[in-house]
Amino acid sequence: MAGVLLILFIGLLAIPKPSHKSDEFDDDYDDNAPVPDSSEICKQMSAKELPDDDISKALERLLESEDFRREATERLSGAVQIPTESYDDMGPVGEDDRWDVFQEFHDYLSKSYPKV
Repeated sequence: MAGVLLILFIGLLAIPKPSHKSDEFDDDYDDNAPVPDSSEICKQMSAKELPDDDISKALERLLESEDFRREATERLSGAVQIPTESYDDMGPVGEDDRWDVFQEFHDYLSKSYPKV
């Protein structure tokens, strides 16, 4: 019995495995094609300097403060915890119930940024 199982096992190893890659598929992708120069497509703008006035200085102090960083982190943390998945086949708003998940996000933004 052990000999039969051994021969069967060796025979199974000799059978070629089916390939998931089809030789008929041609994606027209050329691995050797030159990479285009993108330096002129998306240029990095230089940083703008704030005017040297009281308002700009107060804004800079606010943006660099620990309180601002903590509040911004809390707001972002709260926002990313709300599910907002959308799908390519969604119907119009008001007709497709899958849009309803965005109401919770809308409410969160209204509460977090009441002046906006």
